[in-house]
Amino acid sequence: MRLRLPGARAVWVDARAAAWRFPESLLASFVTGALVMLVIDDVLPDDPMVQRIIGTIGLGIPLAFAVACAGERRRFGRGTRVVAMLGLALVLVGWTLMARTEPGARFSLRYVQLSLAAHLLVAFLPYVGGRGDGFWEYNAALFIRFATAGFYSGVLYFGLVIALATAHSLLGLPTSARTYGRLYVSVAFGFNTWFFLAGVPDPLPDGPSPGGYPAGLRVFTQYILIPLVTLYVVIMYAHMGKIVLEQTWPRGTVGYLVSGFSILGIFTLLLVHPIQDTTENRWLRTYARTFYLALFPLVVLLTLATWRRVAEYGVTERRYLLLALGAWIAGIAGYYALRRGRDLRVVPVTLCVVALATAFGPWSAYAVSWRSQMARLVDLLARNGLLADGRLTRASGMVPLREQKALSLQLDYLTDLHGAAGLERWFDASVVEQARTAAVRRGPFGFSTHAESEKMMVALGATYVAPWEREAGTANVHLQRRAPEGEVVLLSLGGYDALFAMTLFVTDARSEAQVAASSRGRAVRATLRWGGPGLEVTDGRSTVVLPLDELFAELGKRRRAGIPNFTAEEMALEGRAPTFLVKVYFETLDGTFAGDTPRVSNASGTVLFRLLE
Repeated sequence: MRLRLPGARAVWVDARAAAWRFPESLLASFVTGALVMLVIDDVLPDDPMVQRIIGTIGLGIPLAFAVACAGERRRFGRGTRVVAMLGLALVLVGWTLMARTEPGARFSLRYVQLSLAAHLLVAFLPYVGGRGDGFWEYNAALFIRFATAGFYSGVLYFGLVIALATAHSLLGLPTSARTYGRLYVSVAFGFNTWFFLAGVPDPLPDGPSPGGYPAGLRVFTQYILIPLVTLYVVIMYAHMGKIVLEQTWPRGTVGYLVSGFSILGIFTLLLVHPIQDTTENRWLRTYARTFYLALFPLVVLLTLATWRRVAEYGVTERRYLLLALGAWIAGIAGYYALRRGRDLRVVPVTLCVVALATAFGPWSAYAVSWRSQMARLVDLLARNGLLADGRLTRASGMVPLREQKALSLQLDYLTDLHGAAGLERWFDASVVEQARTAAVRRGPFGFSTHAESEKMMVALGATYVAPWEREAGTANVHLQRRAPEGEVVLLSLGGYDALFAMTLFVTDARSEAQVAASSRGRAVRATLRWGGPGLEVTDGRSTVVLPLDELFAELGKRRRAGIPNFTAEEMALEGRAPTFLVKVYFETLDGTFAGDTPRVSNASGTVLFRLLE
């Protein structure tokens, strides 16, 4: 049997046909990739508005594809298609304008919902109405093409990465991290998208495929996916049995596991749907019904695990979405197991409705969570004597550390997810506006000092307690050097003639860390010891110990009083030894306080020195 490979002309014809069929999706992909490259090259700033524009254009890739496929099935004329695409563009522009002032964390979460809805539209929009003949064949073709495109793109990218690395090593070809970033973007938004579009069936299926069920898909589903799904269900039932025997509440992570395994199982059963009525695969029908019935106790487990957190800490977006997903899983299980439904379109249509319904409106995850968490904040304030007749009052005594931490987390959440909305009734308007601005810039991940939350806690007469700070007498503190906004950090070099960078990290298991630099034949060494009194600096002839613990203790008190950042001079120590002068500008300091006793574990910055003899 000869393997027939497509010639260059055939590849060109397929690529040109894809560009003609789906020009809007291809254009959206190219523009998204080009904008990402401009950010990589620092031509465009990596600011929130640019991120939102790139994300919105990226949504246009699946949405334009869904509209184009629906137009093909319904035989839209060119004018109708143009109007539909213009309408889609207006919706995306409106979404961008609405999202420009949205907190970064909330934008990211809502974007995931909209991206899910867009890809679900790809699955069902061309087959809305009628009997939906060809629906399974269409989605199977897209799934196989998607997997093939991903495999080809991965091989192409890593092959080119190896080639570039080899050329850099052997031929001295200049490369950088940006080179590999541009390469990834080119493959992802150029080759991958075009290759996928070139394999979309033309015309779209209207019934069973003449070639029958794909053999590769049969092996993948029956011998890989179904055994995995079965194993996951057995594990979840074993965990449920353990909970019953130990009479404990399920963990919060159970909800994510149940929802993930359930969706994987539903997806697997959709893939094998066409062959479950064949004589040799009748067992699949029994397996499917058993699986859907087995989901009901797991949904109860999901609900209990999530609702317990709701009862303790209120509704948040993730808890709301987990409960909504649990309800959807129960509905799908009931449809296929109890009503024995046969329409496969129910899955993507209903999940798309859930994604959109929970994203917008007064019933959305965001509106319900805001109301719940504002009520919890009022309860926390009143419980600690900080709210009377609707007005804030400063703490008259010491607020317990646990309550300070709960209040701090509450303010952090309302700032990150809701842009401090509603807090202006109690706190200074300028601080709330700063919090709102910071929330727009802040992404969903990464360290943040939450300076505005600290100021609000100071207004309450309490101390901000970070999420990682422990309650059993030991508190972690992070100190950061930062210049005022719009300025850069300047280090004074007067009186010193050499410098070197310093990053030292110690623990109880690594009791000492050193860094050294040589000048005029002498090595200047800085040493940090676990539990030591300070930073030891020596040139081999004389030694000086800089009082780092004292500095950390002083700045730590100010940090816990609501001052998040410090100037270069505030975070500096200098000393004199008989044979050298030294000054250290610290950039960051990390450590702990056991009561009033400080212990520095991490110090980074710049060491300046001058040899005297």
